[in-house]
Amino acid sequence: MTKLNRNIKQLEQAVALLMYLSGVPCVYYSDEAGLFGGKDPENRKFFPWQHENHAIYQLWHRWLKYRKMESVLVEGEFAVLYTENVLGIIQYNNQQANVLVLNLSSTNQHPSKNELHFLNTP
Repeated sequence: MTKLNRNIKQLEQAVALLMYLSGVPCVYYSDEAGLFGGKDPENRKFFPWQHENHAIYQLWHRWLKYRKMESVLVEGEFAVLYTENVLGIIQYNNQQANVLVLNLSSTNQHPSKNELHFLNTP
């Protein structure tokens, strides 16, 4: 979390992206508690039992629960869309599609259909 300067909104985008990407999401030891390490000896801290960052803990568990609930995120096909300031992930199968759209800028984005680019077509 140090790279995100403790910005919860950016962390949520990173966790959401992790849950939408293909494969098994890798949650490192104590990510969900808001624990961050550094160089030795800081990288081997104990889990902060009863001192977890509750906002971060709830964020991780909400997204993990969502991924488990939405089978298309686990078993679906995968497509990517983007504009200059927007990244989108589409997970889909024959029955449903689930779309994640991330605003990569600090201003509101309203891309038109013509601005969207696809790395692969869903």
